[in-house]
Amino acid sequence: MSTPSGPGPAPQPGALPELDRLAADVDRLLALIGEGADRLDARFARTAARYAARTAVSDADGEVTFLELDWLATETARRLEGRARPGSPVALRLSGSRHAPAAVLGVLRAGFTPLPAAPDATVGGALVVTDLGPAADETPLAKSGPFVIAGREAPADGQAVGTARVLARLDGSAALLGTGPDDVWLAAHPPGSAPAGREPWEPLLNGARLLLADPHDEPPHLARLVERGGVTVFDGTPGLFAALVAGAVAGHVRLPALRRVVVTGGPRPTDVERWRDAAVAPDAVLLGWDAEGVAYEV
Repeated sequence: MSTPSGPGPAPQPGALPELDRLAADVDRLLALIGEGADRLDARFARTAARYAARTAVSDADGEVTFLELDWLATETARRLEGRARPGSPVALRLSGSRHAPAAVLGVLRAGFTPLPAAPDATVGGALVVTDLGPAADETPLAKSGPFVIAGREAPADGQAVGTARVLARLDGSAALLGTGPDDVWLAAHPPGSAPAGREPWEPLLNGARLLLADPHDEPPHLARLVERGGVTVFDGTPGLFAALVAGAVAGHVRLPALRRVVVTGGPRPTDVERWRDAAVAPDAVLLGWDAEGVAYEV
């Protein structure tokens, strides 16, 4: 996947009073039907109601708004309903496109448990949601936008997404991250297709924009993407951070808009001093994550 190029993103439409009222109506509706505040899909529904027209995720092939993601999640849930017992795992085998979060949200909205898998993995579970086409042992059951819902005879395996833990992590790190709807995040993987561990749900629950980068991109291109995209929050592995440092230093790129650099997975990055000495982003705060997934300042 190549990365987007060109000028920075257009200004995002703000939350209008009528959208605030719609978000409040969604809150009341969710309360009436018993969808509590501590559900990932319920939180996203409120965000989508308030920031409906904003771009939620963009990649090399286009962008999708909060409302479009919410519609796709609802349609995916509708196609899944009644196909397994409540709480059953549903495998996610996704390409990592801008639509991936809708698969997670749709599975949750249908009352099932998301089970992410690598694109080339043999998945477990009787149901699969994929945008890569069904595997040889899978039977297509339904279509929802870019997703195929397939069935297979297999026991569930893999690591399910613990949404309660995700929300606890988000709440525990909110003050230190200090991010909001005006931020532009950059990550290599959207929620639903990230490797095991932390997934960047923060922008999607705050009304911010998530810009997807190719994790195999050349360092100079990555640094220019962060610059052109007006990225304010960089969220990546130590390897992706090293590529950003290398590209910025080699290309003499300065990133004054960058406020937070979040490094996830692995040991403390080895390029911190080089990053600071080069003053690539003098105002950026460098953050890591502890074993519980809570942010701390490096």
